[in-house]
Amino acid sequence: MFSPALPLKNKDGYVLVVAIMMLLVLTLIGILATKSTVTELQVSANDKVQKQTFYHADGGTELAQHLMFHNAICQTTSGGFSANNIGTNIFFADTSFSNNKEANDLFDTIEDATRIVAFYPGNAQDDSLPHTNFLNTSQVVNNPGSGLSMVSGYDQPGTSSVGGTSKAFSIASQHIGLVNSESVVEVRWKVGNSVLSSASKFDCEY
Repeated sequence: MFSPALPLKNKDGYVLVVAIMMLLVLTLIGILATKSTVTELQVSANDKVQKQTFYHADGGTELAQHLMFHNAICQTTSGGFSANNIGTNIFFADTSFSNNKEANDLFDTIEDATRIVAFYPGNAQDDSLPHTNFLNTSQVVNNPGSGLSMVSGYDQPGTSSVGGTSKAFSIASQHIGLVNSESVVEVRWKVGNSVLSSASKFDCEY
């Protein structure tokens, strides 16, 4: 005798579909999380490189001050220092540290072509590798004096020859780092001419 087919009541297939959908959602969340992590790592790496480049440029100002101070002393006592005595990782385009740049132009004009000194962390003088460039300008300024002077040639009220004179430097330090990162730091630095004039040849390290 023929009997009609009864509808299937087995719901095991429904559980499989739900499991696949949940797995798909979790997979998408994992992909998005991975992409976000990769992006964060790239941002962190770029931030690290930029900070390293900045600190190299900032540290370069200290080296520039050292070189200029000793060059000024050596100019006074020994006629200047020899670039060959400094080290193979420092390149001098001009050991006199003199140029015709205006102080407010240093930040914008410093580059490989205009630098006065270049420092290479390694011994290879290769501009395709990370290196630091220096550019500076200098002028003689009157120190603050004890009197109110408005004589021609003096800078401003309270500035007079009574306080002596100083050599004021504007120094730009540019570091070109990894992945073409670049940072420029500009500082002002001053040394009293009385210090320079009282130096002896033994104060010249180079």
